[in-house]
Amino acid sequence: MQIVGIQKTSLIDYPGKVSATLFTLGCNMKCPYCHNKQISFDFADATVMDIQTVYEFLDERKKFIDAISISGGEPTLQPDILDFCREVKKRYGFLIKFDTNGTFPKVLQKAIDEKLVDYIAMDIKTSFNKYQEHLGIDGALVYESYKILSLSEINYELRMTCYPDFIDSNNITELLPMLDIEDRIYIQQCYLNKDAENPIYNIPSYDHSQLELFENLMNSKGFASASIRNK
Repeated sequence: MQIVGIQKTSLIDYPGKVSATLFTLGCNMKCPYCHNKQISFDFADATVMDIQTVYEFLDERKKFIDAISISGGEPTLQPDILDFCREVKKRYGFLIKFDTNGTFPKVLQKAIDEKLVDYIAMDIKTSFNKYQEHLGIDGALVYESYKILSLSEINYELRMTCYPDFIDSNNITELLPMLDIEDRIYIQQCYLNKDAENPIYNIPSYDHSQLELFENLMNSKGFASASIRNK
């Protein structure tokens, strides 16, 4: 496991639980709005932690936390993530949450089948047929991951970060028939980094009123659990 950072305590990363968050190195996407690009795809200065140091940290925190959240980067990109989860379950019995972009459905399926993960937060970045155009990724993989979640008994949420080039009313209208109206969908503000040397980072994001329009659109289609998540 290439773990490059730890947030010692969080009250918001795992719903209803006190958790620690582990950040893994590398991602197979390059989202223009990525707020963790220094560990996702621009990681020349990232330092991988020794795994024993990670276990020592968890030993120290085991009386204070209920769960760990494994984020990134893209955690399911790690070839030994399931081995790591097995070891965490064996040593501590912690609840485990994945933050994932959904592009490795086989990993998610195995983690669920083996009861190695207890909660999954999956990003929906655009309509499934637009992933290839925007991110060079086969959207069918993300949809496959979604179906795995929706057909399982695991707790999950969908997160939609509203980057204007990727999400608009048309994308949402295309997506909704492929989702379950019981899905918990969080609509998130896209916070763009201003970078004078790279104009792509200067595209303005939606304001709150536009997010409310997306929320109302989803609610009008029966998605009562779709809501705006404030930063």
